[in-house]
Amino acid sequence: MQRFESMSNELILCAWDQLSSADVIYSFSHLNTRIDSLLLEFHALYKELDLRYCSLSACRFFYHQVPNVIEWRFNLTVLKLGRRYRCSQMKLFADEVAKSCDNISKDIQPIFPQLVSFVVFQTTSISEESRDILLYGVVGGSVMRTFTWHASANQTRHSTAFFDWLFRCSVNLVSYQLQTPSCENGFVLTYEHTIIHFYTPHRSLVYLKINILYLNTLYVLLHYLPQLEHFGKQQEFI
Repeated sequence: MQRFESMSNELILCAWDQLSSADVIYSFSHLNTRIDSLLLEFHALYKELDLRYCSLSACRFFYHQVPNVIEWRFNLTVLKLGRRYRCSQMKLFADEVAKSCDNISKDIQPIFPQLVSFVVFQTTSISEESRDILLYGVVGGSVMRTFTWHASANQTRHSTAFFDWLFRCSVNLVSYQLQTPSCENGFVLTYEHTIIHFYTPHRSLVYLKINILYLNTLYVLLHYLPQLEHFGKQQEFI
């Protein structure tokens, strides 16, 4: 009977095609240097991680490993969390991140300094503490290029926090998507808030897709987004 280690690279890659990338990394990493080399080349080991479609066991494993393993912390560039048909477990991940840091604040360096793309599919409400851990402890902002957050219902109360992060931290962001289910209230931003919190125009954002509650929010955003080229309509989540 042929052993897994004796299989050709082509056969191994064919077998991996039947699994999500996260499940492949979870199941096969650290077996030997050859397998790790394949994972580095074909599954962006330590660089990209999509936990939206992996098994629950892999999801729990990575929620603990990623914030605590130095290879993940200093090499991760793409992180995708959550899933429509399963609890997104945002709190679990936020708790693990909090454990790995002495203090989470808006002024600290995020634990993933190379992260350039962040995608969240939030299926249940989260606390303000968990939200801020994800916004400031995980994504930070200085090198971020794309940010996508599909929020659950009744998330209007988080509006100012998301906009504060956008205008105060994400100085190099190019694409920003902030959406709720189409039947729910959208997000709110007022001129009064931007003035009190000393907003300045965002000089790099060119793509915006957002669900807003009042048309005035759009006027405010357009005032502070002079480089905006594309404005996307609200769509059903994919």
